Amino acid sequence: MTASIFPADLAAPPEWIATADHPRFADAAQALAGNMLALCDGDRRLAAVFKDAGRYVTAMSVAYLDGAGGLTMKLLKQICAGTGFLSPGRARAIVEFLLHLDYLTPATDTKGETHYRPTAAFSDAWARHLRAAIAAAALIEPSLGPLAARLTEPAVYAALLTTQAARLHALARDPAANPFPALNRAFLHPHAGSQILWTLTLLGGNVTAPAGTILLPISTTSRRFGVTHLHVRRLLKRAQEEGLIVYRGRGRLSITDAGMPVIALHYAFQLAELVACGTAVLDALARDKGGPRS
Repeated sequence: MTASIFPADLAAPPEWIATADHPRFADAAQALAGNMLALCDGDRRLAAVFKDAGRYVTAMSVAYLDGAGGLTMKLLKQICAGTGFLSPGRARAIVEFLLHLDYLTPATDTKGETHYRPTAAFSDAWARHLRAAIAAAALIEPSLGPLAARLTEPAVYAALLTTQAARLHALARDPAANPFPALNRAFLHPHAGSQILWTLTLLGGNVTAPAGTILLPISTTSRRFGVTHLHVRRLLKRAQEEGLIVYRGRGRLSITDAGMPVIALHYAFQLAELVACGTAVLDALARDKGGPRS
């Protein structure tokens, strides 16, 4: 793919553009979408966490903060303020939801503050999620291949979580890190929006080229992701209002010329971050061994 599909005045980090220019970018984007959907189909609890950006960020915070004594409501409020992905009120509701899923276990310290720690079921699911994501990024950076297998090692798992969290908070403070808020409004924040975007990615084929008409079966999609027919149609209409797709009804749609670079850049961002985090962890592991990374 050439960078010409992006607007000339696009304010995006050069690593994202370089990732989108990689010859295996389209394959990696397809792999990422397919791997995430396979996880959703195989684990309904994890699928529930993937439902929207707020749930995902809260769950990632739970995983990251386990090594620092667990998530507290005070820390969660700081995360809400730092990322802007969810309000403190909704964050509390998500914590209750994760408790309901048996993904969290609470404990009260001597000062009466509750610390939320991930259960074994959550840690196992999150590690599978990271392995699937790194496997897709390895199509861009093959040296990441061995890292996926090493995520069973607690120290490697913790190092990747720490690196991801630090980079996420740095990006959240950068106004240029979200060049396309329309995608957030249309797909990342609405319930099951990310899962529907992954589905459209697989149905549409190459994320860097026009796909023609895509048929998204409304009934199948609503059952698969546990939402109503009306919700799916409303989401697609919102995506049309944001200029990302043209929705023709009955599940028939096409990605617009303006929407294609938005979606492509979204995947370029994710893959670039996975590559950056993974290589940073590999470099740190190599330094610990006193030699260069192979």
